[in-house]
Amino acid sequence: PLLHVDSNLTAFFDRGAKLLLYVGWNDFHNGQELIDYYQSLLRDSGKAARASARLFLIPGMGHCYGGAGCDTFDKLAIIDNWVEHGVAPQRIVASKIEDGKVVRTRPLCAWPQVALYAGKGDIVGLRSGELLAFANGQRAGQTWYEGVAPVWMRAGRDIVNSGTQPGQPTALPNT
Repeated sequence: PLLHVDSNLTAFFDRGAKLLLYVGWNDFHNGQELIDYYQSLLRDSGKAARASARLFLIPGMGHCYGGAGCDTFDKLAIIDNWVEHGVAPQRIVASKIEDGKVVRTRPLCAWPQVALYAGKGDIVGLRSGELLAFANGQRAGQTWYEGVAPVWMRAGRDIVNSGTQPGQPTALPNT
C-alpha cells in the first residue's frame, strides 16, 4: 500500500474538495503504487471521488520535479479552475524549463488516458498528437488518439515504423 494512507476519503469529497495527484515515472516512489492507491480511492470513496480526484503520471520527472521530463505546470491554477468553474482536468500542458526558457512541452492526460505520439515531427511537442474523448453521440465513451497523420497501430508491430504515412489513404478495419 502507498504509505498506508486511507483510501476512503468520502468525507473529504462530500465537502466538495478536489484531489490532484501526480507522480514522476523517475521518482524513487513506484508510480504503480500511486495508480493502485488511486484505484482504491475510486473504489472506496464512493461516486464523488470519480468527479473529484485526478491522477497524472509524468514521464521523465523525478520526485515532485526535476529530471529529463516536462515537470513544470501550474498546479494551483488547475485546482482553482476545477473548484471555481467545475472543470476537472483531463489534460495538462507541462513544460521543461532550462536556464529560464521553455525548451519543450508535452501534454499530460488524466490516468488511465495517455498522450500518444503518432506520425512525424517533434516527438515531445504538443502538435504531434492529441487525445480525443467523446462525451456524446455515436462514439460516446470512446477514446481516440489522433496523430499528425492518420495511423492504425497493431499490437506486436514495431511502433516506430507502424501507421500510415502522411498523404497515404487510411483503411480502418471493420469492427
